[in-house]
Amino acid sequence: MFALAVWGHIDKGKFAGAVNYYTKEICWFEGHAFGFDHNTDWPGDSEANLRNWFRTHLNYKEIEHIGLTSDRSHRHNFKLIYKLQ
Repeated sequence: MFALAVWGHIDKGKFAGAVNYYTKEICWFEGHAFGFDHNTDWPGDSEANLRNWFRTHLNYKEIEHIGLTSDRSHRHNFKLIYKLQ
């Protein structure tokens, strides 16, 4: 599953349910630009905020921070592993 820069456009609770339901092995996750919240309650996509949200809402087994995008704005990228080998 791929989850790309969608925070400002979706219900985060429903999103978590969909990711947990449909992800069988790996979810590649890309956050929004730092501090860009589209007037929502989301405080920004810092690495710490994303890790905390993952920890409380997603059922992954392991997490890997891949790094930051290098295009028009910096966004954190993660590999969320649901099924350990």
